[in-house]
Amino acid sequence: MTTSDKKVSSITSYFKYLIFVLIFVQIVDSFTTSYITMIPSEIIDEFLSSFEENVAIAIFSLVTGIATIGMYV
Repeated sequence: MTTSDKKVSSITSYFKYLIFVLIFVQIVDSFTTSYITMIPSEIIDEFLSSFEENVAIAIFSLVTGIATIGMYV
């Protein structure tokens, strides 16, 4: 192999690695962004059980809104 072939091979392997990392980051980001809204009843039962149901739902909605505001700004 010449040096130019090695360079092309290196760039190709770097590109494949970069695509893999970007796909992984996208999957993790999508999961963590929507995780808090997947199971609200379990989160309310675990962390807000001392409040009445309506109050707990309101607190959860407020906290979810604050936590996800970065997606819209």
